[in-house]
Amino acid sequence: PAHLLTEAVALKAAEQAGRALQYVPAHLITEAMALKAVEKDGHVLRFVPAELRTEILALKAVEQHVNAM
Repeated sequence: PAHLLTEAVALKAAEQAGRALQYVPAHLITEAMALKAVEKDGHVLRFVPAELRTEILALKAVEQHVNAM
């Protein structure tokens, strides 16, 4: 249920499976959450809001998958 999806729950999900980030509303995604998710799966960079995308995040994504960009 949507009312149970909090920032803490979303962070835990991203730590477990990066692809979970695609189901997190953009307003709940934090820099830390994005980093955890991208470290698990570089392809989830596309689900990170533009304002949170950094060079470090892009480097982590490419470390996981060369074609993540």
